[in-house]
Amino acid sequence: MLKKSIKKTVSCVLAVAMVLSLATISDVNAAKRATLKTKKIELKKGTSKKIVIKNKNKKRSYTFKSNRTKIAKVNKKGKITAVKQGLAKITVKEVWKVGKKTKNRKVGTVKVTVLPKDNGSTETNQPAIVLTPTPTPTPSTQVPTISPTETPVEPTIIPVINLSYDTFTYDFEEETADFADVTITDSDKAAGTKSAKVNGTTKLMMKKRIGHSAVCKITADVKQNSGETKTLTVSYDGTKLNDQSYAESSDNKEIASGEWTNCIFNINVDMYMIDCNIVFDMEGTEFLLDNVVLETQPFEGADYRDMVDKTLIQTGNANRLKKVMEKAGSGEDVTLAFLGGSITEGFNSKDRTDNNFYCYAEETYNEFREAFGAGDGSNVHFINAGMAGTASSLGVIRYYNDVLGQMEYGKYPDFLCIEYVVNDSGECTNGEGMESIIRTALSQGTAVLLMFSHTINYETGKEDHYRPLGELYDIAMTSMRSGLTTVIDQSDKANSPATLWYYGGDNLHPDYPGDAYMADAIMNVFFKALEDTSGEEPNDDIAGITPKYGNAFEGMKMLTSKTNPDDEDSVISIDLGSFSEIDQGMPTLAYEKGGEKGVKWFPNNFMHSSGNDSFKATIRCNSLMLAHKITSDNSYGQAEVYVDGELKATMNCNNSSGWNNAEMVVVFKDDQVADHEIEIKMKSGNEDKKFTIYAIGYANKAE
Repeated sequence: MLKKSIKKTVSCVLAVAMVLSLATISDVNAAKRATLKTKKIELKKGTSKKIVIKNKNKKRSYTFKSNRTKIAKVNKKGKITAVKQGLAKITVKEVWKVGKKTKNRKVGTVKVTVLPKDNGSTETNQPAIVLTPTPTPTPSTQVPTISPTETPVEPTIIPVINLSYDTFTYDFEEETADFADVTITDSDKAAGTKSAKVNGTTKLMMKKRIGHSAVCKITADVKQNSGETKTLTVSYDGTKLNDQSYAESSDNKEIASGEWTNCIFNINVDMYMIDCNIVFDMEGTEFLLDNVVLETQPFEGADYRDMVDKTLIQTGNANRLKKVMEKAGSGEDVTLAFLGGSITEGFNSKDRTDNNFYCYAEETYNEFREAFGAGDGSNVHFINAGMAGTASSLGVIRYYNDVLGQMEYGKYPDFLCIEYVVNDSGECTNGEGMESIIRTALSQGTAVLLMFSHTINYETGKEDHYRPLGELYDIAMTSMRSGLTTVIDQSDKANSPATLWYYGGDNLHPDYPGDAYMADAIMNVFFKALEDTSGEEPNDDIAGITPKYGNAFEGMKMLTSKTNPDDEDSVISIDLGSFSEIDQGMPTLAYEKGGEKGVKWFPNNFMHSSGNDSFKATIRCNSLMLAHKITSDNSYGQAEVYVDGELKATMNCNNSSGWNNAEMVVVFKDDQVADHEIEIKMKSGNEDKKFTIYAIGYANKAE
């Protein structure tokens, strides 16, 4: 027994020793890993600084890549050159070989802030803005004293918005990974300058940067020394969604031998190019390239930056949006939520591998986390609560379940985009549903943006009706109508180049480029908010703001067949009666919900198929709304809803134009909260018909 005990003790000691030994080895190895001396560098325009790597392995090499070479360039030795004010990220990797295989490890990322040459001043013709703190004035009663000069406060740099259509410049003064198979060499154009030497063919790898279709203008200085005139052809290649063939486009110029020639090439890139390269080819002849400028526009005659700027109505109180950006940049979890109809859901699936991957909501999320997220942006999260064919009157019911019910980080979203303007024509609340969503979100501390989409079929929708809400609550608004009407040919709207570019064939839903345009419009609001220096705090007393259209549905919750009265203070009792079945015949959500794909719109509905037992519920509320199914199926019939014994509405599920979508009914609304007896029963003669209640919304303003 003693031997066993000693053996066990020795084993434990050895195990501990091994763990400590391994930990020591691990610590030594960790100490030898290459790391960055600093992860933040500030430079003034025109200056340089080298990235310092600690514990470099002499047997390995290190690469440096800037995500914004127009702001900060970096050479192969890690020397950063500040080009113009703004923000950039330099990714540093360690590279080594194991046999014939090349391996790499990310050492880290250096955030580079480029300041203007003159401290505190803004460079002209740059969209970035420098903000400096406003000095506190000295009271007139105070005796002035002479004090030492204060150390100037470093200005805050506003990053530059990256648009879907932009201008890309390459002067080859530093190494660039965008051009394939080129060698940077000394140029004979001017002393100390560089050019790119090309062995017959090179590709400017744009990846997705011009995947929305583009009119491209390429200017370049070209030289070849073959002894005879050669033809340089510029075209494009790549991969189109679903591996479809793409429309070819090319342009060529004759290049004389022995002299630099300035050339202009024009090509048109097809839509849906998920990977795209601009190809320069001189049929095997070596040539030099310099000062390459690629300008992209959506269609002939367009000024995309102006189109984006025209969408802005107002930022509203900028501090609401600034807090979202600051929180994201600090590394805290931030959630962006999008509530709307089919445009938000990404309904138009023309020529796409994924029905929604390119919808404006997800494009905005991707752009936001790239611009403002910490590190790789993984602290920024996304909820798409779009539902096709629905209005804000249903959105106010859905908000509690489909937005707040999907929150994983925090209780409320940091940012909410509401898109219902083209769906709300004729909606049953006349704007009160929309206003109630706005008030609910603002009361919960969420920054709100109204996205006014646009169709050439239905014109403005309810934009003019909803603009006063944005003004009243001082929230952000952006209008696609304002950006599109100036570029769409009003004499032939359907065939206008802008229409064909923006819409997906039905002149209602945006296509891939239109979604990107909407995302750029929203990002433009964020960037404009950064320029605001007023520092004015928002009015958070939402309850103290007199509503314009009403707020009877503020804080509305959804009653479903899964609702347990024990969990909801306002729900006193529920008796499903003969409305106890679940209807499976309805559309599914395009986006995941709760981590699941293909979730039914309202999986926990109330369906009647036979019998005459009423649905009954006692609810403490001041308003009640109901969403029921409408379908062309003649087996569905009519039902009646009563409140405290009084008939409030007769509803019909059967409609020749129905496609299992939802119809909204405002059952009642009141200023006072009270206990109400709700009864729903089949209309006489319809007992053997089907009837489906998708959802019931109730609001208790006393909660």
